[in-house]
Amino acid sequence: MGRPGRKPAAEMEALREKIKALYLNGVPYAQIAKACDLSIDSIYHHMSVIKKEWAAEKLDIPVVRGELMDKIRQISRDAAAGAARSRGGSAEVAFLRLQMEAVQTVAKMVGAYAPEKTELTGEGGGPVMIAQEHNIDSLDSEKIAARLTEWAENLRNEDDIEKENLEFTENKVVLTEPTK
Repeated sequence: MGRPGRKPAAEMEALREKIKALYLNGVPYAQIAKACDLSIDSIYHHMSVIKKEWAAEKLDIPVVRGELMDKIRQISRDAAAGAARSRGGSAEVAFLRLQMEAVQTVAKMVGAYAPEKTELTGEGGGPVMIAQEHNIDSLDSEKIAARLTEWAENLRNEDDIEKENLEFTENKVVLTEPTK
């Protein structure tokens, strides 16, 4: 026997079948909740279980694609009907936008949608330079040490770093903790 408030397995299966049918017909979760006399949170839970079952079944992609196409067609029909009912208003624009999104989704699914291609080009339309040689890469270790020491001296002279926080030794600069 299940927990208090839980339905028997047969009832639960019938409920999930009803939820699946409504979902595949494009009914929003809120309306599914009303139709099944459940909270919207319960519908989210049932849909989570249903989707896990679908994933475990490794659904046949052409079948799933067909179901999705049917759902998109229904959304498009509903949007067209909504636009016709609300002529001239802002709702008409929203319905037409929804219908356009449905058509674009179908186009993507059937491969009729050409994705936008953006190419970055370098100077004169040539390739973009990915790696550049830096001046420091060509210096020997003594010149690198001299340059780093020079940078440290410049930092040392700036007001926002206290002079006692920098220790200078031969070829080495150490930033110490400020004294309190």
